[in-house]
Amino acid sequence: MGSLKLRLWIAGGYLIVITLAIAGLGIVLLFEWQLERQVVDDMEVHINQIVAGLEQDDEGNLQLRQQPTDPRFFQPYTGLYWQIADVRDDVLLRSRSLWTDDIKLPENSQPGLIVHKSLTAGPRNHQLLVLEGLIRLPDGFQQKNVRIAIGFDRGWIEARLSIFVSEMLKYLGILALVLIVGGYLQVAFGLKPVMRIRDEIAKIRSGGRERLSDTYPEELQPLANELNDLLDAQDRTLDRARARAGDLAHGFKTQLAVLSSEIRHLKEAGDLDAAERIESVADTMQRQVEREVTRARANALALSRNLRTNITPVVEKLCQTLSRTPRGETIPVKLEAPEILTVAMDQQDILEVLGNILENAIKFADSTVTVIAKRDEAEIILTVSDDGPGIPVERREDVLQRGVRLDMRKPGSGLGLDIVSELVTAYNGNVRLDESDKGGLMVRLALPAA
Repeated sequence: MGSLKLRLWIAGGYLIVITLAIAGLGIVLLFEWQLERQVVDDMEVHINQIVAGLEQDDEGNLQLRQQPTDPRFFQPYTGLYWQIADVRDDVLLRSRSLWTDDIKLPENSQPGLIVHKSLTAGPRNHQLLVLEGLIRLPDGFQQKNVRIAIGFDRGWIEARLSIFVSEMLKYLGILALVLIVGGYLQVAFGLKPVMRIRDEIAKIRSGGRERLSDTYPEELQPLANELNDLLDAQDRTLDRARARAGDLAHGFKTQLAVLSSEIRHLKEAGDLDAAERIESVADTMQRQVEREVTRARANALALSRNLRTNITPVVEKLCQTLSRTPRGETIPVKLEAPEILTVAMDQQDILEVLGNILENAIKFADSTVTVIAKRDEAEIILTVSDDGPGIPVERREDVLQRGVRLDMRKPGSGLGLDIVSELVTAYNGNVRLDESDKGGLMVRLALPAA
């Protein structure tokens, strides 16, 4: 599960469901207890009415002068019953609702009222909530102690409880849905600053901004500050890298200049063979140095931010420059590109890449070179096509390697397309060689858009 927002939302959802389940269970138990408490309170009133209505006839038998007023006592099997028994549990009096049945009570009753929450002791073996106790009668009664019991059918309690649970589950479900949606919104709102950091980092990578803002919550501001410090340190490192590359280039160029002076002296002294050998080595060294310095500079710049170059003026400038060369005067370059098309590359590196490609295209073309540039989502696609002999499919990857040349009759060191590949790869782009519509070579560049 890769989404932090989803993880928090699911965890919150589980917590809400568990909490509501525990709360619902507690409410059900509390409601059941309240129902039982209400029934027991009513049964205490009935017992007091029964005790108050007891009297003794002339023969000493107990009778009830006035029965409890609840009408359920007067109809058979209504779920509310009373009975009076002696200490041997022989029933002396019972309510009409009991008809001919008895409330079967546990033995060894004690003085005072006892609540039995669930006894299978009623008519038709129904479970009863029973309040019973051993009551001592006043002086003058032959029966000194009687056992009075009030029974209430638990079916009524369970029916009311079932209705309550059914209604409560509906409201708990609605409440759970509201809380889960609210939790999702809370998570989304709480993670909004994190999403803002992500968006700002993306803008920094694309060159849209240089630093993270200073308006984050206090929990995230230290992270933003650390990232800003890291960006500053990266900039300082890149500046030093570029400076070292420049120093290296300057150092080698100075030594190569001295070497060129020595070559000139050798030529003036008449030692042409030695001068040519040294000049050949010096030329190779110079190209290798230029290549490595270019690579180092490109790798440093590729990590930089705010690199934006409009590619159309660069191509137009190169076309004008090449048109003044002997070969460029006879090979026109046709450009198809919008006025504004920006790439996330340094302008000097763009010139290096396109200069090598256009120079090769003009060198091998028969009559024309076509340059097409367009945007494709996050990339700039640039193609350079010619109508020359092209390159066999099996050799196209080879020419991107250092020093490889297919036509040794053409001048050059073979480093051009290698440098192109190095520069483009350093900027997370790619180079592909295909056959053009006119049978020649088409170089396709995919460069990061700015």
